[in-house]
Amino acid sequence: MYLSLLSQEHPDIALYELLSLGKITLFQQQEHFVLFKKKFNFSRLTFTKNIFQVIQSIPHDSLRETVSSLNLKPYYHGSYAARILHAKDAPSLLTEQEFGSLLWQTFPRPVVDLDHPKTQFTLIITKKTAFLTTLIWTNQERFEQRKMHNLPEPHPTGMHPRLARGLINLLGASSFLDPFCGAGGILIEGKLLGLKVTGSDIDPIMIRRAEKNLAHYGLKAALSVRDATTLKKRCAGIVTDLPYGKNSIISKGLYRAFFLHAEHLTKRMVVALPSTTRTNPLIKGTGWKIDKKFTVYIHKTLSKRILILSQQSFDIS
Repeated sequence: MYLSLLSQEHPDIALYELLSLGKITLFQQQEHFVLFKKKFNFSRLTFTKNIFQVIQSIPHDSLRETVSSLNLKPYYHGSYAARILHAKDAPSLLTEQEFGSLLWQTFPRPVVDLDHPKTQFTLIITKKTAFLTTLIWTNQERFEQRKMHNLPEPHPTGMHPRLARGLINLLGASSFLDPFCGAGGILIEGKLLGLKVTGSDIDPIMIRRAEKNLAHYGLKAALSVRDATTLKKRCAGIVTDLPYGKNSIISKGLYRAFFLHAEHLTKRMVVALPSTTRTNPLIKGTGWKIDKKFTVYIHKTLSKRILILSQQSFDIS
């Protein structure tokens, strides 16, 4: 059994990403803690902070006795630290010092290392149950270093790398097309994940920017100057951040044309667009259905709506 600690930045996206990427069924959730049974490649997760392996679930009233009686030697690898995490409204049953002392008694020659322990025992206390766990994965991805202003060819509308990778994970495919690739932020995250990615943009200047930004990380992708409403090659999926700006009338006309044309390109898309855009008129009369949608705050004048769309009748052959 495993427990994940979801990021509080976008908890709804974090949960959907966890379920989609891991192809797992939700077993139990309390606040930002999610209990699940199936192990998968955690390294792709974007909005999950930590993954813990559950050693034992313990009733509140027998916590001290159970921790003292468990055989924890198989989990101890030379040094340890003791941590406690609480879900909302969970009682304070032990201090970390008390928890550490209980663990100390279970090992013959214990070594405590609070900074770099080889095993971190974490007691996760929820409203009804406590879970004795070991920390097995921490998200150490340096998204902030890849923000668009740090790239050789920045662009003000570039998506934050964390959100870009999250959108890719929501698609859940091994390859994708970004038909409005701009300066290449989504493509970079896809290539860093080892995926096959293709990008196009109607503006040749943007394509040159994308090439240089990809090259900054030693990456290459198939790029072309193309109108997104005239693309012909079918693909496994689309991940894109639709262009937006002052001329909203043109943008909305482009959005509608793109949704109509994308029916012939793929059966699944993850699309970001301004939250002020009405989505029903975009998909009316098409084969698209919205499986899930989220709203993400970007800054004081902009929020994004994230749409996960699919169509059942599409034939990729």
